[in-house]
Amino acid sequence: MSSRVRLAISPPRRPTRASKGVTLAGKVGLGKTIEAALILCQLWAERRPRLWVVGPASIRKQWSLELEEKFNLPTTVLDSVA
Repeated sequence: MSSRVRLAISPPRRPTRASKGVTLAGKVGLGKTIEAALILCQLWAERRPRLWVVGPASIRKQWSLELEEKFNLPTTVLDSVA
């Protein structure tokens, strides 16, 4: 079994208060959005005051909508002028 498939089957180690972040990567369709949203929901439930999701410009609006509509997480999209 390839490591990419293992990533989709085995969730990442649960982030702790001491962790600096979580990185999810893999091919399209392996469930990264859902996995990330579940981690964000857990951290939000633990009253983490600020959560950052960094991603390419092409998916920012899609992620924002999905996090708000499907997981009831408030979002703010930050953008900068190049």
